[in-house]
Amino acid sequence: MPTARLEVAATPTGPALLLRPWRPGDAAALVEAYRDGALRRWASGVVEDEAGAARWIGEQARGWEERRRFAFAVVESGPGPERVLGHAVLKFAEARATPPGSATGRRPRARPGSGTARAGRVERLGLRGLRR
Repeated sequence: MPTARLEVAATPTGPALLLRPWRPGDAAALVEAYRDGALRRWASGVVEDEAGAARWIGEQARGWEERRRFAFAVVESGPGPERVLGHAVLKFAEARATPPGSATGRRPRARPGSGTARAGRVERLGLRGLRR
């Protein structure tokens, strides 16, 4: 299981965030997030139940193992339990001529003004910092 963690400090308008690899325990939050039509429109896969979420989380772990896709759960961190707000991913293209990409997705409760916009900034920094 990957161990990378990116932390984003709290701001006056948003909570502290943690970007960490997806975990099997995130399956229920992932199923809930995929009930949102706006998120599904931009998602590359479909998650309808916890079994589907477990497969999706497994695919994300394989991306880490193969060093081609680094998927992060964006979670609100603090004194209470973590709350999954969204998803951020850094992707490497197979062909060297194609630039790497990134994407973020947010749960409805995390829009707008949520910390996932700040997660996007961390994600862009990660694109500069990660080398294949």
